[in-house]
Amino acid sequence: MAVEIVHVSLVHQRIDIRIFSKQCVSLQQSGIGNVAFLIADGNGDDVVLGVRIIDVGKPIGGRASRAFNGSVRMWKKFRSIKSDIVHLHDPELLPLGLLLKLKGKIVIYDMHENLPKEILTKPYLNKYIKKPLSFLLKEFQSILFRFMPVVFAENSYPKDFKWVKKSAIVLNFPLVDEMKKRVPVKKREQFTVGYLGGISVERGALMQLNVVEELRSEGLDIATLFIGPVAEDVLRSEIYERATSKGWAIFTGRVKPEIGWAKIAECHLGFAILEPSPNFIESYPTKLFEYMILGLPCVVSDFPLYRRIVDESECGLLLDPLDKDKIKASVRWIMNNPQRALEMGIKGNACATEKYSWNSEYQKLEKLYMELLVSLK
Repeated sequence: MAVEIVHVSLVHQRIDIRIFSKQCVSLQQSGIGNVAFLIADGNGDDVVLGVRIIDVGKPIGGRASRAFNGSVRMWKKFRSIKSDIVHLHDPELLPLGLLLKLKGKIVIYDMHENLPKEILTKPYLNKYIKKPLSFLLKEFQSILFRFMPVVFAENSYPKDFKWVKKSAIVLNFPLVDEMKKRVPVKKREQFTVGYLGGISVERGALMQLNVVEELRSEGLDIATLFIGPVAEDVLRSEIYERATSKGWAIFTGRVKPEIGWAKIAECHLGFAILEPSPNFIESYPTKLFEYMILGLPCVVSDFPLYRRIVDESECGLLLDPLDKDKIKASVRWIMNNPQRALEMGIKGNACATEKYSWNSEYQKLEKLYMELLVSLK
């Protein structure tokens, strides 16, 4: 009898690259079992690349209300769908995971971010509750993860979760073959700084806009392209209004992966100037690997983890992500040295193709699944 595998998320999109394109599709195509992706976006059920997409409808209300109502809907849905292994992708779903485990399911938690640390940096949380909330969450996880396998998305996470009994580190490396198959080579006529991923202040969006605006005021013919969901802190900014109204900054919003890759490949430079937040400093920037695969020279935050990648591949320039003058100087250098920029792109592509491909990471996920499946026999 085929094994039934259900990935679950309340907040991620059905086209999420890590969950759907990499994990769900890889598991389905490998023949381990029948794979479904249980979501809550209100766009209905579907079947894509053999993976069943099951929609419980978009919950309404605030953050807490959506988490509670969405979890209840998913709990009810599990009564009507078959599931042997349940793979959770949101911390809000951990109570649901506990209930499913009590019902005899194998439950895996996929840690996309180190939430106890990340909570300490959330600007929307009251400063007096950040530390207590972080502590309580870590204590809750310390109990639950003794009995629940964990997939860590970063090498840095396990040191903060030493009590986890069974785990695998599965890094979010790019789909090299898919990216190369779908990307054109034509560049935009105007020199364009590209960005791919979640767009927020702490990910360097306002810095990128300010840099491009000042370079334009100095007479350079330059524009910028952002591909991904835009956070409210960016949408509310004055420079966002100026940039979009004048047309030198384009925000596409969330698009299908193949469309995003093609658009970023048309740019001349990729930005990964993330601010020194705890999760960023110790986490691989997936966008950097994607720029490398697409042959773009990169401007990158000078964090130790990032430095190792850039130094090894010689794919770009490292700098302080809070130093606007140095960032401007790096863009000027790339513009004035097109041959060196081309060489950076070629070297980055070669390095990422060899060392940073999803294929090697999937093998680690598959190994974890195979070990867990033994208990079903």
